[in-house]
Amino acid sequence: MFDGKINISSETVEKAIDTLSDALKPITKSASEEFGLYLAENIKMWRVKRQIKNVKKVVENCKNSGFNPKQLNLKVLFPYLENVSLEEDEEMQDAWANLITNYLDPNENLTLTVYPDILRQLSTPEVKALEFLYFYKGIYLQVEETKDQPNTEQTNDKLGIMLISFEISLNLLRLDLIDAGYIPGDMHSGTDNVKVFTLSEFGEQFVKACTRK
Repeated sequence: MFDGKINISSETVEKAIDTLSDALKPITKSASEEFGLYLAENIKMWRVKRQIKNVKKVVENCKNSGFNPKQLNLKVLFPYLENVSLEEDEEMQDAWANLITNYLDPNENLTLTVYPDILRQLSTPEVKALEFLYFYKGIYLQVEETKDQPNTEQTNDKLGIMLISFEISLNLLRLDLIDAGYIPGDMHSGTDNVKVFTLSEFGEQFVKACTRK
C-alpha cells in the first residue's frame, strides 16, 4: 500500500534535470535553461534543509550533555556541511551529528580531522558492521559466500559473527577500519580456514568518534 512517501535520491533528481532539460531544448532553449535552474535551486534548498536539520541535532546533543561547545576546526566544519547535505539516511545523519558533537565536546578532546572524510565514504550497512564489532561487542565480520543479494545485517549471536558482502569488506579494509585474519580449520573434519575481519585500532577510534555515550 502506498504510504504517501516518495524517496528520491539526489542522483535521480540530477538525471531528471538533464533528461527534462534536453527534452525541452527543441521547444525553446531559454525555457530549458530556466527549468534547469529552477530544479537546481530546489535541490540546493533540500540540501540546506538537511544541513539545518543536522545542525539542530548537534545543538540538541550539546544541550542534553550540558557542555559549552568549543570552536570547530574549519577542516571539520566544511566537509561536514558539504556531506551531511547529501546524506538521506537517518542513521547516517545521526552518525554525523554524533561526530560533530564529539568535536565540539571539550571533554572528548577529539583533534584528528580525518574522520569526516572517512564517514563520507561509508554506507549505512558499513557503519552497522563497524558498530556490530564495537557497540554490540561482535567478534567477527565474515564475507557471505552467496551469489544472491547479501544480507549485511545477518548475524549469528552465539558465535558473534555478522555476514557482510565482499564489497563492504574491501572498502572497510581500504579505509583501515578492519583487520583481516583467519579462524583455523580442523584437519580431522576436513574444514578449511575461514577468513574473518576484526575491528582495527583506527576503526575502534573512528566508531568511538561517531558515538555518543
